[in-house]
Amino acid sequence: MFESLREGGGVGIRGLWQRLRPGAFAAGLSGLLQSLRFTDGQGQLWPLRVLASDDRLTKPLQQAGCVVVVDDPSSSSSPSLAVDALCLRLRDRAGLATLPSLVERVRSGGMVVLCTRSGSLPRPLLTASCIHAGLVDIQQRTAGRYLLTSGRVLPRC
Repeated sequence: MFESLREGGGVGIRGLWQRLRPGAFAAGLSGLLQSLRFTDGQGQLWPLRVLASDDRLTKPLQQAGCVVVVDDPSSSSSPSLAVDALCLRLRDRAGLATLPSLVERVRSGGMVVLCTRSGSLPRPLLTASCIHAGLVDIQQRTAGRYLLTSGRVLPRC
C-alpha cells in the first residue's frame, strides 16, 4: 500500500521535499529556462520571451525572470511573433496533437516546455510527442505537483 521513499525511482527525503515545497513549480521552470539563457556559455542581457498557453503559468514564469506573452498558441493572430520558449499546460491528450505546428512559433534553438500534473499523462507519451514534434535534448523533471517535459527546437536552415 505504501511505497518506500527509496523505492520507485525517488531520491529519498530530498525528492519528497521537491514535490511538496511551495514554489517548486517556479523553481523547476527557472532551472529549465536558465539552461536556455546560458546556451553557449554566455548569458543573454535581455529576459527570455515566453509564450504561455494559460494565465496560471504567468506568475511562475515571471518569477523565473521571463517576459510572458499569454496567447492561444494555436491561433494564427500573430504568427510572426518569434519567442524564445513555449510553455504549454496540458490537461489531456488533445493538446499533444497540435504540438508539431506550435513548435514553428519558437525561434531556432529555443525551448518547448510541457506542464502536466504528475500522473495525468504517461511519461513515454509526452516524450514521444516531443520527438514527433522534432525536439531534441528532451528532459523530464518533477516540480511540485507537475511534471515538466522540455525539449529544444532544432536549428533551422
